[in-house]
Amino acid sequence: MNPISLETQRLVTNAENTYLRPILNDLITLATATSPLQETINDTIVMTGTTAATTTTFLVFGYNVIKNATATNYACRLPNPPKKGMSTTIVNTSGVPVVIYPSVTGGSINGVVNGSALVPADGKPYVFFCYENPLPGAWTWTPPATGQYDSGEIILTQASTAGRISVVNNSFIEYNAANSASNSIADNGKGKALILAVTSEGIWFKPSSFWNNITKIKVYTNNAVNISTVNVKISSQITYYNISTGAVTGNGAGLAGDIISTADINSSVSGTFVPVTTDRSAFAGSEGSLYKEISVTPIAGVQGTIGDKYLGQISVSGTLRDAWQVGYIKFLFNPNATIDGANTRIRFFIEYN
Repeated sequence: MNPISLETQRLVTNAENTYLRPILNDLITLATATSPLQETINDTIVMTGTTAATTTTFLVFGYNVIKNATATNYACRLPNPPKKGMSTTIVNTSGVPVVIYPSVTGGSINGVVNGSALVPADGKPYVFFCYENPLPGAWTWTPPATGQYDSGEIILTQASTAGRISVVNNSFIEYNAANSASNSIADNGKGKALILAVTSEGIWFKPSSFWNNITKIKVYTNNAVNISTVNVKISSQITYYNISTGAVTGNGAGLAGDIISTADINSSVSGTFVPVTTDRSAFAGSEGSLYKEISVTPIAGVQGTIGDKYLGQISVSGTLRDAWQVGYIKFLFNPNATIDGANTRIRFFIEYN
């Protein structure tokens, strides 16, 4: 609705009011003009370094669209100086998770002094709000929501002479699994099945929807005596494809190694252990049995994603190619004891964002 009254408009258009016309025209302009606030958009920012000590990049207040990050340059700092009551928004479309540090040494993020934040490359906005200054400043943000994979109860029925057992769920179990990883597992990975039983490599799997990063792994057994161990491997690879034909034209960055190295399952579930045999209870996670929660430091850089992720069209040697990043994982369990048929059970959960 026009805020200027009909009477005022009549006065302006009345030729006899030549004196009032310019004054009222100015009033109409002021009353009807709109001046929406436009945030600063910084879409040319380039990530540098991998740590707070090596990065030289600073975000700005407003919007920061991160298009340029690599496996060797994925870090930056929040705006400097920090300003109480102001915020900066990050939209990461680079295909690489980026690490955000406080404006200066001594600053905090979510209450952690000299802490950091990992922003996934999911194209969603993440807001960092400054609630304390002057320097060093304090910031808060809301990380991505966490999802969870549940293996379900896994019943082991054989002995494993090599100790290690590769498992996905109760339908996919491999005894005597290899303690190895190769990025060839994920080579041309978008064309491969979700679960791969690879000779001499064990059982690898990926989710149907990609995970930006694994944040925590929880493992439960029905063992209350022998300390078992867990180890999780990753196979990650970027593959380039001909845009027209879909044929593989080459590979980019890859990774093969540990998401978590070997860890003991040595925490005890509260309650009284009631064994079925001399050292096992009825089910994984029952009272008195052993479990382990392992916080995982997200893998910064191009290798963090698990599953299939389209990175867009990338120039490779002067030719545009479709680029896909694919990551598989292998879950290894070592009971460190003779398998006692169906009396040994495990269950694991993988939290991710």
